[in-house]
Formats: sequence, structure tokens, C-alpha cells
Amino acid sequence: MKPLASFALIAVLSVGPAGSFAQGRDDYFCTTDLATGFAFNKAKKQWVTVSFHATEKFLITRASLAELKLGNVWVVKKVGSNTPDFVCPADFTDAGYLHCKGFSEFTFNRKNNRFLSSYMIGYVTDAIEGTEAASALLGQEGSNTPAIQIGRCSPL
Repeated sequence: MKPLASFALIAVLSVGPAGSFAQGRDDYFCTTDLATGFAFNKAKKQWVTVSFHATEKFLITRASLAELKLGNVWVVKKVGSNTPDFVCPADFTDAGYLHCKGFSEFTFNRKNNRFLSSYMIGYVTDAIEGTEAASALLGQEGSNTPAIQIGRCSPL
């Protein structure tokens, strides 16, 4: 009877970590593979295409209780940050997509573990050089660089 009790105890203890691990697999670690966009060349006074260093890393996690109260189901944070860069008001679609927004957009497909992120501030939002109409919200021409990045994610 004692071996059966030991077996039962082992079974109960193994369910806890296994359950936690299964729940943790909902989270993803993402790394940027490529990043490109546009920057303002001050010397030429024109916008040019540029490649950016692909160094950003993100964590996709289920929203905390506080974030849930704000209407978010998932959040995407840069590694090392406590503040979300993107919030996701809906869960994954049946096709495996997660759509998130912030100052830009973040789309992740958990079926192929790829993401695409876009930063759409700059160019149309920048104050045009020489105009007096620049508000506090508009930076000078070229102060923001619109960009798009692609990368891959791994389940945690």
C-alpha cells in the first residue's frame, strides 16, 4: 500500500509543474530578424530608405489583472520593460493571429511563430521645415523614423 501512496503523491506533485508549464507556454519570446524604414537626411533635406539594427526583443504575455481591467487580453513588452509597447484587446483568432496596437502595430501568427511590427510615426506627422505651424506634438522634420520590422517568436 505504501508504494501506491508514493505513486499518488508523485502524480499529484507532477500535475502542478506540468499545469504551470502548459500555462506558461501561452507566452512567447520574440526577436527581430530585420528592420527597415525611412529617415530624413538633413544634409540633402530629403527622406531616404534605411536599414536599422535588428536588436529588439519582445515578450508576449497574457495581460495582468490591472491590464485586463483596461480591456487588454495580451500585452507585448520589450524585454526588460514593465510597460507594454503594444496592447492586444482581443485573443488569438482561429487562424492564429494576434493583433496589437500602441504607437504602432504588432501582429503575431502563432502557427508559424512570425511577427511583424510597424512604427508609423514620422513623415506625415513631422512638422515641415520652415513652417510656423509646428505644434508641440509634431517633431521637426525627421525627428521620427517610420519603420517596419519582422522576426520570430518561440513559446516559453
